[in-house]
Amino acid sequence: MWILAVMYVLLIPCAILFIHTKHKMKGSAPLTVALKAASTTIIVLAAIVGVAWIREPMQIYAILVAGGLVLGLVGDIVICQPEPGGFLSGMIYFALGHLCYIGAFLRISTHILWALPAFLVIYGIFLTVLIRLAKKIDNLLVPTAIYGAIIATMVSMSVTIPFSVPRGYILLAAALLFAVSDGLLAYNTFVKIQTTNHALDWISLCCYFAGQSLFAVSIFCL
Repeated sequence: MWILAVMYVLLIPCAILFIHTKHKMKGSAPLTVALKAASTTIIVLAAIVGVAWIREPMQIYAILVAGGLVLGLVGDIVICQPEPGGFLSGMIYFALGHLCYIGAFLRISTHILWALPAFLVIYGIFLTVLIRLAKKIDNLLVPTAIYGAIIATMVSMSVTIPFSVPRGYILLAAALLFAVSDGLLAYNTFVKIQTTNHALDWISLCCYFAGQSLFAVSIFCL
């Protein structure tokens, strides 16, 4: 559809410019924050068009997905603010956004019991890594554990959507891309403290924008 085509035509160069500027300026300069917000805003606007376009019984699903994207946009801005509090506040907004995605998944899930074993595996792996990084994470240990549980739930819920429709594959990809993005961000934040790996940062941000854009795409899937 032309709305999605326009979204990607605008998003791809804007996101690339943001990542390039972020690495060149080496910090959360106003320009980098503006470019990141602009990239996510493109996705949000496409989702809002989808909300206006789609009709029941999928409209509540669309509203929840759009709500998650809006909260992600706020998180994008807040997480770039100076410490203390910027990273934690951003994490809170992203967590709320994931709760919106979980609510959207519940609207269209047909095999909800599949989420439990998936959650146990995903969160078990997450906790294993978290324990190893406990000293480096320090005061963010509890919020990170809670955020990880929400992410694990979101990814687990994505496998409960029927793959007989394109939306099932799109949402699974969106959830996995977001999880990979967060995992790489955590590595660069808590492990590579002295020198950020720019290649991993590129991959993390590309996964982030790809995942968020696929959530918007899912609104338009019939």
